[in-house]
Amino acid sequence: MQNNDNQKTVGGTPEKKGTILIITGGDKPDYADIADKIGMANMIICADSGGDYAYNHSIRPDYLLGDFDSISAEAKDFFTVQGVPFMAVPAEKDFTDTQMALDFAVTFAPDTIYICGGWGNRADHSLANIFLLCEYLSKVSSLVLCGRGFYGYYSIGTLDIIGVPGQTVSLIPLAGDVRNLSLEGFYYPLDAFTLPWGSSRGVSNVLVTHCGKIRHEDGILLVIQHIGSVA
Repeated sequence: MQNNDNQKTVGGTPEKKGTILIITGGDKPDYADIADKIGMANMIICADSGGDYAYNHSIRPDYLLGDFDSISAEAKDFFTVQGVPFMAVPAEKDFTDTQMALDFAVTFAPDTIYICGGWGNRADHSLANIFLLCEYLSKVSSLVLCGRGFYGYYSIGTLDIIGVPGQTVSLIPLAGDVRNLSLEGFYYPLDAFTLPWGSSRGVSNVLVTHCGKIRHEDGILLVIQHIGSVA
């Protein structure tokens, strides 16, 4: 099992955790694509059925939270015996399990939060989670979505995409126009370009180096990096 320290307090406040990994519902990435992130995480939080992913891949979470309407009884019983703390909320609530996990995670003042899952065959959940994360950009330095075959990053001005030439990278404006957008290391470079909100102009660019540089003013960009080369 992956070992992580449970919550510690210093002076009555939670000890800062540099990197937190949240595993939630929806489509999960292949284990090989997040093994390094599991290894570097100072804390792992599972939201409801995210506990099944942890159980199936021998990951020991520091916390399990949610209304527990979708986690399997087998995983729940196993982590109960392991002594993993459970944080339960009613099934009827005005926030998702993912939001609960994020709210809990930011109390530890992390620099980076990785979120595995959160999107899949529920389009409403997927869209809600994508926009939900915008609220947390002022609270952490880096938010990274880890999905099946892709990573998603949020940029508010400066972002470097590390990858391999041939990977597809899409830039989607989430909040207003993105102004003075410059791209280096991509097949389609840009210089001081305004990418309007709602535009598809940023979809399906391609890395041509191992580091694509994204610089802009105003707006929020969701940057999707597809793992692997262009088909």
